[in-house]
Amino acid sequence: MYSKRILMQDFFTFQKKNIIGLLGTFLEQKREDLKMVHSLGSDVCARLKAFVSRGKMLRGGLVSLSSLLFQESFPAGVVQAGATLELVQAGLLIHDDIMDGDLERRGEQSLFYTYAKQAEEQHLRRAFHVGESLGVCAGDMAFFLAYELLSEPGIPEEKQVTLVSLLSRELNYVAAAQMLDMYRGAQGTPVLTEEDILRLYKYKTGRYTFSLPLMFGAVLCGSSEELLHILADIGEKIGIIFQIKDDELGLFGDSTHTGKPIGSDIKEGKKNLYYYYLFHDDQYQEREEVRVLYSTPRIGEAEISRIRSLVLDLGIQEKINKKTGELAEQAKALIRDLPHTRAEGRSLLIDLLEYNLGRTS
Repeated sequence: MYSKRILMQDFFTFQKKNIIGLLGTFLEQKREDLKMVHSLGSDVCARLKAFVSRGKMLRGGLVSLSSLLFQESFPAGVVQAGATLELVQAGLLIHDDIMDGDLERRGEQSLFYTYAKQAEEQHLRRAFHVGESLGVCAGDMAFFLAYELLSEPGIPEEKQVTLVSLLSRELNYVAAAQMLDMYRGAQGTPVLTEEDILRLYKYKTGRYTFSLPLMFGAVLCGSSEELLHILADIGEKIGIIFQIKDDELGLFGDSTHTGKPIGSDIKEGKKNLYYYYLFHDDQYQEREEVRVLYSTPRIGEAEISRIRSLVLDLGIQEKINKKTGELAEQAKALIRDLPHTRAEGRSLLIDLLEYNLGRTS
């Protein structure tokens, strides 16, 4: 159905159209249902559709890509399962913006901030808190709608049970890792190892972004438990690379492409690999400067430029690139050796890995 000549981007663009179509129908039905409660509830459905549509739908498309590892045609429920993960992603991002205080997402106002501005215009008391509270509820609704969609007819019942179990487990990992990330961000200079940071990357981002959709596609195709474990391992490695690239774009990227303010990780005191290497580099003795820079909420362009210069001058970006290169080679070896899978699917998965290494948004 797909040849190696078809670009990976084209594949995901095609899958995105399918997911938007299914979500549009589903959310319109739920919008009518929620009107019985209040217009705020039905309004969330419209906002979620717009929010999801602005994303790349990587996780949803990856479910379909995973299925091509096992069979030539897509299995029943593959778009439905992918759309479920996109609703989950929406809920996580909505909550993430509240916790990080990010007022912008995907080039537009964060959802909670939109609610806050509306509350302010209506002269409601504690308008910003109202916005945050409505955002929490909207994120919760995204999760509940995701589970409802996953349980709808279209996916064989025996597979729904496995998918619900996988989703619940991985979301628990994300929540626990997010708690740790927030806690570390509030600490001054915690004693961390590189392994501590990579473990956080794995459970906060890597597994739900790559391992989970890869396993979803495999489950829909009736894959073995052994292959699920291998796919989870592949997903972890690609997912860690994905998070490292996010950190890089958060420091060196263009906010018009990333959709988030540059330097936000520094303002929030995120203890990522850049922070770790800066703080532990023997060539750089002024660690107090790094500590201060990573704990200054009003950090400006001058401070961000200073950190960029240190990263480049001390060879830290080279260390980062070496780490992602090592992970990429490990992932490629696992993909090439995947038993009982189709060459076309493996090729698409390697294409995705390569794109991830060079992405700019």
